[in-house]
Amino acid sequence: MVTQSVFTRAGDDLMVDIKLELIEAIGGFKKIIRTLDGRILIVEAKAGEIIKFDKKRSILNEGMTCLKSPSQRGNLNICFKVILPMSIPIGVIEKLRDFLPKPSNTDVLPEDAIKCVLLKVDGDKDDGF
Repeated sequence: MVTQSVFTRAGDDLMVDIKLELIEAIGGFKKIIRTLDGRILIVEAKAGEIIKFDKKRSILNEGMTCLKSPSQRGNLNICFKVILPMSIPIGVIEKLRDFLPKPSNTDVLPEDAIKCVLLKVDGDKDDGF
């Protein structure tokens, strides 16, 4: 299914956000962008090519026509927005720990440390945390 892409403009460049589920961000994807002139572009990443939240990529010459030089075009800049799941079953997390790299900055917790509870802030949408 091809949906209409929503662009913002910055000079001659266009910007668009593409939402990715977590599995797409780590397991690969193909997404469609419908340009302002109706063409359909396919952007993709292969499995294992990790796309981080707010990762930016550009497609050259797919932006707006340059006013001072009509034979040139700006770029289409893509910002990937990775959507994390609301929850993951414990069994899946244990399996992921076997495959994913270990955290590099594990703090040694002093015995007199105080455990705190994280609360949602008023107005903060439910982002799964």
